[in-house]
Amino acid sequence: MSEPKQSAVPEPVAPEPVAPEEPVAPEEPVAPERVGDPQEPSAKKSCCHRPGCYEQFLPDPRAPHQKYCSPECAKAMRRVLVREKRYRDRLKAARLKRSAPPSATPLDRQME
Repeated sequence: MSEPKQSAVPEPVAPEPVAPEEPVAPEEPVAPERVGDPQEPSAKKSCCHRPGCYEQFLPDPRAPHQKYCSPECAKAMRRVLVREKRYRDRLKAARLKRSAPPSATPLDRQME
């Protein structure tokens, strides 16, 4: 008689049981020392008041209200403030010149 035909599809095999992994204790991460880290946690750093300069510095004990990180930043800010004052003075002078009444012309003086 005829023999049973074998199918081309393999029979499913049961997966092997996987042993549960042992829990691994997380290691405490050690942060490397970075350049920007404060040397003393108790020391309060200030930021430079010059726009665009984000330098952090420790104020000098002799000048606790120090605003700028270096003399160069202080000088740059001083130049900007002087330039802005000159600009405001020129605007003020131009405004006063426009609003002043016209002065007497030589022809007006002769008619008197």
